[in-house]
Amino acid sequence: MYWSVGYSSKPEELAAQGALEAKIKVQIILIGSLIQLVSDKRRHASDELARLMLELTDAATGGDFETVTRKPDKQRLMKVGATISRIAVELQRQKLWAGVWPDVISNIFGGVRRDLNRPD
Repeated sequence: MYWSVGYSSKPEELAAQGALEAKIKVQIILIGSLIQLVSDKRRHASDELARLMLELTDAATGGDFETVTRKPDKQRLMKVGATISRIAVELQRQKLWAGVWPDVISNIFGGVRRDLNRPD
């Protein structure tokens, strides 16, 4: 939802915007930590997963993230969804897709898909 709407200076929306920005950061940290944990347990080192995590972080938190000049950015929203999909594919390719991964990726990607379906 974050990239599908612009910044709002309405007092009643400021707290919600700040909470959503924090949630996005926490989810990125969670995904990165889970990838590291699973990779360490299975002794898989993946430069590709590390590169994709950097790409996800940039896509989700780059540009006008946390700025008052933020406008709706469908391209950035699509890039976040595409990067999450590529992470899921890479996890499957490396046979690291197990346990919580389908739910974690589905929850995050489901939110992106809902935002893409919103009218502009």
